[in-house]
Order: sequence, then structure tokens, then C-alpha cells
Amino acid sequence: MRKQLTKVISTITAGICLFGAATCTTIPDSVIIANAADYMDRGEADGYVYEVWNMNGDGKFEFEQSGQNGFTANWNGISNFAVTKGKSFKNDTVSAYRFKDLKITYDLDFVTDGSDYTGIRGWLTGPNTLFNIVEAWGSWRPCQDQSPISSVTVNGTAYDIYKTHSGQFDADQQYNIYWSVARRDPIGLKTDSHIEGTIDVAEHFRAWSAAGLELGNIYDVQFDVEAYMSSGSAKLNSLDIIYDISDENVFGPQTLVMPYEEHDPLPVDVDGKIIKVDFESGNDKAGAMGTESAAEITGERFYGGKQSMHISGSDEPGCPTFFYELDPYDLPESHDISGNYYQTGARIFNNSDKDVSFEIELIEYSEAPFTYNKVTEIGSRICKAGQWTNVNDLLFDFEHNVYHKYRVIFSPSNPLDYYVDDFYIASGDPEYCVGMQKFEPDVRGDLNGDGVVNSLDLIACRKAIMSSLGVGRIETAGDVNGDFRSNVSDLVLLTKYVLNVSKDIPISDEGAVLLIGDWVGAARDSHRGLCITDNKYNDDRLRTILRNDDTFTAEWKDTSYYFCESYDDYSNSSNRRPSRDFDVSYSADIKASGYADVMLRGTVQKGNKSFRFMIYEGWTEHGKYSDYDKMLSEGKGITTVTLGGEEYYMTKFITTDLISGIKETEVEFYRKDNQLKSDESCHLENSFDLEEVVKYWDNDDEIQDQVIRLGIVIDTDTSSGYADFRELKFYEQ
Repeated sequence: MRKQLTKVISTITAGICLFGAATCTTIPDSVIIANAADYMDRGEADGYVYEVWNMNGDGKFEFEQSGQNGFTANWNGISNFAVTKGKSFKNDTVSAYRFKDLKITYDLDFVTDGSDYTGIRGWLTGPNTLFNIVEAWGSWRPCQDQSPISSVTVNGTAYDIYKTHSGQFDADQQYNIYWSVARRDPIGLKTDSHIEGTIDVAEHFRAWSAAGLELGNIYDVQFDVEAYMSSGSAKLNSLDIIYDISDENVFGPQTLVMPYEEHDPLPVDVDGKIIKVDFESGNDKAGAMGTESAAEITGERFYGGKQSMHISGSDEPGCPTFFYELDPYDLPESHDISGNYYQTGARIFNNSDKDVSFEIELIEYSEAPFTYNKVTEIGSRICKAGQWTNVNDLLFDFEHNVYHKYRVIFSPSNPLDYYVDDFYIASGDPEYCVGMQKFEPDVRGDLNGDGVVNSLDLIACRKAIMSSLGVGRIETAGDVNGDFRSNVSDLVLLTKYVLNVSKDIPISDEGAVLLIGDWVGAARDSHRGLCITDNKYNDDRLRTILRNDDTFTAEWKDTSYYFCESYDDYSNSSNRRPSRDFDVSYSADIKASGYADVMLRGTVQKGNKSFRFMIYEGWTEHGKYSDYDKMLSEGKGITTVTLGGEEYYMTKFITTDLISGIKETEVEFYRKDNQLKSDESCHLENSFDLEEVVKYWDNDDEIQDQVIRLGIVIDTDTSSGYADFRELKFYEQ
């Protein structure tokens, strides 16, 4: 007996087909079917099963059987419509792995004005899986926002392979969806398109299996036309399905070759290292990728020991690429997919006169029976010209598919020769990697990596200081006191040590740590929170110095959208404080290209009233603020107020929360003497009592106001720059 459950249409997850995943055509007993409002017709004609489905009965449609196992259909103004025709199999009796042959030959005339597609659709059971082989589409390509997990070429046509999931609210009713989407141009809209060919479904089964996708028993396989929010027509002139089923599996995981011999994982040493390659002897798992690339062990240059690996060749941008062939049995297997269980790194000497960015990735691939290739981004690091760079804290995880091979690769963004030393793979346990880089050099003051501290390090320090002038505020190449800066104080300390004036190099009392890429968490061990985001995971184009006193320095390079906020959160009623306890003060040097905002923003609650405020301290290209420009030009609803001795324009308006319906007061302040100019180094500072700010928009003293949240925000678009907050205080006990 089929389960009669309501179909959920509107919650398909991002990247999944807007309608194919939700289409409720012939399905196994364990999968949900359409609700009562949907139109459904299914039956059999000349040995072929067919089905017509129209969600909610919207719009108009016509369907009619035709000769040679075909049909004609047209639709107008529908929301979600599907028509299918094909073969069904006795439930749970025929494994997909047993198909020696399964081919569908079709001839179709197709017209659409929108997001429609056509191809093959079917169900697998054990586990429940919907599969789609997409041959043609209109204005929307299925899975166009997803990254393919593999690819395959069948009958001369290349297909991208995807794995997505249904969007059901009930976890027990969710199912996987496998896709093969042809790499073709979309068909023309509102034009007659003739599509014909033979789809080798068995070859797609083999490709999905080789990509690590689990196949079950086949329930049905049908030629499919899917339509969404469109009008159109389909005439299936002919349809022929042939298949050959073996008594035993003819492909599948058991037929794949295991490239590595099973063995126990390698031990984890006291530093968390599992694999260590110092190139003091040959290593057949490390090398170079690229048709003209070469890798050799050499004593010409090294970081530790007496040898390193020299990578040379430049046949195309991004090459030559260093790789390490990873035996998955070497690493203890992880089971929680939410964590990063390993980290990798190396020392890289950039043998050129320009800084070069390296992309670090994990490649998963197989050589038979189908070429399978999946690339996962691990991180990005900039390697300085003419010196060793410590590329570390690169977290990753993988699935330990013992039928696949893995490579960790380091790829330069520009062709160059370089040296690699001290490559490692280590545990990603927080005990060994906490996401914050502390100042822990092998030898403090050894800036050129030769193992000793002498006058050559003074030269390296001067070079680092010169390279950082006018560029940014974070430069570690000349840092000797642990503040993640290269400046004159480092040179003075290093000079005194080299000349034996002092016996050691004192560490900065700032207790600074360096954050790489996006980061969200508590600032140090305090109540202060920090949020940095630009969709650049583990990418040192985003770097942030965080200090013990919660001040910070942020740098961003070539970002499409960069957001940074340092804030206090008092949303828990037990730790709320009145505004009179907040003495806000800040001092910052800022430089930004493009569009950038610097503002203080927060929320104050007073009784059942809520006030949100934004205090704009500086902005670039304020022409993008059309509302702001209109406000200033018209002068409507504007008052002038003073905060900390500086004049601001103030405007106030009422908004209504769409969910709760509660009215909120929103107040904006714009500093009159905006000092932030695009591509110029600017200094911003101010201090004021937050209680005085609140009284500008509410002077009701009967109920004490409570601060819910308060923070400083840097918000940029298409920008590079830095923000150096040397003072940042919100709350005063």
C-alpha cells in the first residue's frame, strides 16, 4: 500500500533542479507521492508505462498517446508539469549493477518558453534514489549552481555528474538524486527544436558507480519531459527501450581495483604529524604535475636538512604543480563529516622576484573503469619573492574511498621555479591546530631560514619593512617580536641581538594571533565576538591580527564582498547592560579602494520598544547611497547632533518586523566631516557616551534602556585595503 503523504515543492535546496527533484511521477512504495490537489494519471500502453502529473491542477494541458510508443503533450500556464513514458521493473529484484545493456532511443520535437528540460528519469530503491540524465533544456540548466563531482563521456557527449538531495522537511522521506547533465548549449526558446539520439543508461550507471555513488535496485526508467512555470509542447515521435540483464553483477564497487594495499594508519607524533617528507632521501609519492614539469631532489637550496625538491617547468599558467600522492590508509579514518580532521603544509621558496599565490587543493580520482576527477579547495597562500614561506594550518577532510586515488597539490598562480621542503600531513585536532596562528618560529630572528641569526637576517628584515610600506599593516617576513608586523621596532630589536647588545629578543606583550580567511568566533577569551567573511576559506587574501585587548588589524585583497565586525553581544537577558555603562571610543587607520563603509551599529531595547542605530564614521563612493544623497539634498527629516565633539546628520524612521509585526525605530547618523577617501590612508577616531546617543531619539527616563548588541563594522564591495584599530572600547565597568 502506498503512503499518502503531502508533497513539499517549495523547499528544494539550492542547486537542485527547481522541479525535477519534486516531480511526483511513478515512485517506489517508500517514497512520497503527490497530494490530493495534484492531477495524476498513470497507466500502460503497448507494454510501456506512462504518467502525466500536474501540480495543483494549475494551467491547462493536453496529453495523448501516439504510435511507436510515443505521445503528444502541450501545456500552458502550469506551475509544475511532467509527462513520462518507459519501462518498470519488479520492485527490489533487479540490481542496477546487473545491467549489461540498457539503451533508450528517442525522437522528439520540443518547444518551450522557459525552464523546461528533457531526458531520462527513474527510481532506484535500497537506498531510494531518483536519477536523471538530462539531454536538453531551455532557460535553466539543471544543477547549474552546483559543482560536479565527476564527468563522463557517453556516445561522444560529455556529461557532468552531480549528487543532490530532495528538499523534504521530514528527514525520513529524504532521498538522493543523481544527475548526468549533458554539456550542450540550451535549446532556443519559443522555437521548434528536434532532438533525437540513443541514451546508454547502463554506461551512466557505471559512471555513477565509479564516482562513488551507491546504486540499488531499479524500479523504473522512463523518457521524461519536465516543465516549470512555462508553456510549451512535446511530441515524442518514437521511443524504443532495450536491455540485457545478467544473473550476476557485471560492474560495481567489487569490480574496481583497490590502488592501495590495506594497512593500519600511521602513528601521530607529539606534534600531531602523521606524514613528514624532508626530501633528505628520495620519495616516490612526491613529484610535479604538468606535461613539461620536472621535479628533482637537490641540495641547491633547502630549509631544513640539506636537500629540498626543486619544481621547474612552465608549460601553462598554474603549472608546474607540486603533488603528494596520498595513501588513504595512512591516515586514521574520520567519521564525522562536519569536521576537518587533517591539516597539511610545507615550506616553499619562491625563486622569482614577485610574490606568487599558491592554491592548495585535494584531488580525488580513479583511472578505471571511468575517469573520475574531483577537486576540493583546501586554501590559498601568498609566497613571498626570494624567500621561504611557511604554508601551514591548511585544514581538510576526505571520504577515504579506497577505490580512488588522492593527491594534495600546491599550484602557483603564475609559472615559476620553486623549492618545496618539510611537507607534512598532520592531525586537524584542535590540540594541534586551533585556527589561530601563533608566533612560533623555528629560531626567533632567523628571517632567511638558514638556521642562524646574523647580519643576513638584518637584510631580510629591512627588505620586509620596505615591502610593507604603504601597502598594508600585516607583514610577517620581518617580524621578530611576535606582533605580526614588520617595522622599525623589529629592526632595532634584531640589530641589538646581532650586535650582542641584548641577549634575547623580547616578545610583544600584545599576545597577537593571526587569523587566515573567513573566521567567526569569540575574540580571544573575552566576551567580544569577531566575524570575518568573504567566502574565502583558509585564504590569506584575508588576514586579521587579533590582540589581547580585543583590538584588531584587518587586511583584505581583491575581494568581491568583505565584511568584518567586532562586537559585544548582550542578547542573553542575564548579561544586559544599560547604555550609561558604555563609553565608546575607537582610533583607526584605514585605507580602502572601491566601496567601503565604516560604522558603529547596535540595538538598544527599552521596555517593549526596540531601537536599531548605525553611526557612519566614514565611507567611500557615497554616491551609491541614493537614499543618503536624497536625504542630504532634500534636507527632509534631518537634524544635526554632536557626538564626542563631532557633528553628525541624524535621521529617524519606523520599520515593522515582517515576522513579529513589532514596530522598531531605526536611527542613522552620518558624520559631517567624512574623512574616508578611496585609495587614501585615513585616520578616524572619536569617543562618546552611548547614553547621550540614545537620548537623541528617546528621552523617556521611566524605563531603563538595555544594550542588546554593539559593534564596529567594515563593509566593502570590490575592494582591497586595511583597517588598523589600535583602540576599540565599548563597555566600561
